[in-house]
Amino acid sequence: MAWWIRMCRWCSWCWWLQVWWKVTGALDDSKEGSAIDRKRAFVCITGQLHRLELDGKVNNLFQPMVQTHVVDIALVLSTKTASFVVKRSQKVFAGSGQGNFRTLEEVQRKLQNRFGIVRTKELVQPQAPALNQDYVDMLDKGGVNRTLRVNRSESHIRQWSSYMHCMEMLDEFEEFQGARYNVVLRMREDLDVLFPVDFHNLLQHIGGSNLVVQHCDSWGGINDKIAILRRDYALEYFLTPFERFYLRPAEMLHTTSPLRVKNPETFLRKTYQLEGFTVFFLEADKLLAVPVRRMSSKETCYPLGIRSFKCLRKQLGVPGANRLLHAKCSE
Repeated sequence: MAWWIRMCRWCSWCWWLQVWWKVTGALDDSKEGSAIDRKRAFVCITGQLHRLELDGKVNNLFQPMVQTHVVDIALVLSTKTASFVVKRSQKVFAGSGQGNFRTLEEVQRKLQNRFGIVRTKELVQPQAPALNQDYVDMLDKGGVNRTLRVNRSESHIRQWSSYMHCMEMLDEFEEFQGARYNVVLRMREDLDVLFPVDFHNLLQHIGGSNLVVQHCDSWGGINDKIAILRRDYALEYFLTPFERFYLRPAEMLHTTSPLRVKNPETFLRKTYQLEGFTVFFLEADKLLAVPVRRMSSKETCYPLGIRSFKCLRKQLGVPGANRLLHAKCSE
C-alpha cells in the first residue's frame, strides 16, 4: 500500500479520535483545562463538628466561587459534643447535640467531587488552656461572673489555636499541588450564608485591602466569624493572635494605642493593625453570613442579639431584616 494512502488513513483516524475526545469531555476546555487558568482559593472552616452547617456555605458561597476559582476546603473540627458559651445558643440547640453530621467522614462525602481538595482534621484542644488574667479582667461583660469570663477567655484561645491548623493545612495543600493560592477564607463552622455571593465582584469591590470582614457584629473591633484575605497575609493572620496573646501580652493589653482591648474583636483588630493590615468592613448586602442554630432536623433559628439585628436592618432594609427577625431564636 502506498505510503500516502496509509498517511491519509492515519490522519482520518486521528481526526475521529479527537471528535470522540471532544464528545466525551476528554478535551473539554471548560473542565480540567480551565482549572489551570482560574485563580485558586483556600477555605478553612474551624469549630465543632456537631455545630457544622454546610448548605448555605456550599450553595451561596463555594459554588459561586467555583466560577472564577479552584476552591480547596480544609475543615478543622472538634468531634466532641456541641458546646456553647452563649446561653441563648445552648438553649435552642437540638437536644441530641448532634447537628447535621456525626463523623468527619460524612462531611468528606458531602463535599467530595464538588470542589478541589477537601480534607478534614480532627481538632484536639486542651480543656483548660493557660490564660492571661489581665485579659480575663478586661472582657467587657457587665454583670457577668468570673467563671463565665474564664469560660469565654478559654473559648477565644481555642479558636485562635485552631487558626494555626488552618495555616498548616494551607501549606500542605500548596506543597501537594505545587501552586500558590490567590485568596484565603476562614469561617466559623456554624455560619449560614443567606444569599448568593458574587465573589468576583466582591474581590473587585474591596480594592487594595488585604483583610475583609463583615461590618456587623464587630463590637468595636473585627468580626471574627468570617474573613477574606490576600494570600501574602495568611501567615500573619493565622498565627499572630495566638502568638501575641502568649508572647507579647503587655503590648496588647496594657497600651491603649491603637485601641483598648475589651473583647476578642478588639484584640483581633489591634493584632492585625500592629501587623500592618488594612481592613475593609463589608456591608451585609455584599455578604450576609450569620450563625445558625439547629432546633431539630428541619428547624433552625438565628441567635441574633438586638444590636446585631439593628445593624443588619440598617444595611439590608426592613424587608431583608424581617427574614432574620422571623427566624430569630427565642430568648
